[in-house]
Amino acid sequence: MADSEVDTMLDGKDEDARSKIADRVGERLSSDEMSQTDRRAAEILARALAKDAIVRVRRALSMTVRNAQHLPLDIGLIIAHDVDSVACPFLAVTDIFSDEDWSQLLLTISRGARATVAKRSPMQEVVAKGLSGVGDSVVAENLIENSAVPMTKAVCQTLINRFETEVGVLDKLALRDDLITDIAVQLTGRVSDAVRDKLSRTYKIPGSFDPVVEEAAIGAIVVLLKDTSEEDLMVVVQTLQAENKLTPTVLLKALEAGYSDFLEVGLEVLSSRTAAHVRSVIRRADEGAVGQLLGRSDIPATMHPEFWDAIKSQRPPA
Repeated sequence: MADSEVDTMLDGKDEDARSKIADRVGERLSSDEMSQTDRRAAEILARALAKDAIVRVRRALSMTVRNAQHLPLDIGLIIAHDVDSVACPFLAVTDIFSDEDWSQLLLTISRGARATVAKRSPMQEVVAKGLSGVGDSVVAENLIENSAVPMTKAVCQTLINRFETEVGVLDKLALRDDLITDIAVQLTGRVSDAVRDKLSRTYKIPGSFDPVVEEAAIGAIVVLLKDTSEEDLMVVVQTLQAENKLTPTVLLKALEAGYSDFLEVGLEVLSSRTAAHVRSVIRRADEGAVGQLLGRSDIPATMHPEFWDAIKSQRPPA
């Protein structure tokens, strides 16, 4: 179909007629049962309609092509950069953009469009990370309140750094129940009192917790382990437990620092299982068995993935 044919098809058509044409074109582009010739003709017509002077016509096209799996990228980009009433319905559901496309797109679409993208489900990690770095507080709150968003350390850390003075945003982040330990610890000193209480209960952080003091204390324990012999590990563990300092965070930080023996002795004490059993699970068992042992040791389920990753990284190659 040539440009002259497109002009002929649309020439003299009123708004209602062009909107109906947009509906039909969108339906064709959403169909998997079209010949290549018909598809190319529909794409040419769609490009013209995507630039129509009337918003209603462009919105009609947007609504009907948003689920089209094979929509040409250039048409998708035109729609994505249109006014919000056209762009947002499309951006809420379209799957035509690659991770690289999204990384670029999030820099150029409108604020309202970003707020819409932040509500997408499912949500790719690259989109969540991109939005955390460019969106305003409304976008951030939509992102945080979207249960489909993967709250990785990179996403959370960016939000904390960018919105460190906006307690409302950080309060919402702290209400998530899938944060990693480091993020929960950072938030403890930045959120409102009411939210801090819930954060402490969810992640089993002591009520008198001070992030700066706690970080220093954990660092001191890890340094202590450097000069502790294997024979003295049980004494250290029992002392820490008696002082209520044998916390999940201490165990994890020590493990990440390479002290897997300390973890094994700590779990032996906390789980009341034999040393041989704990050693076997930590060194050879699968994620499910490790999770059971951690649960028996009162390690919060939210921390299990971090423990598992650290345990795997220290096992010798199979």
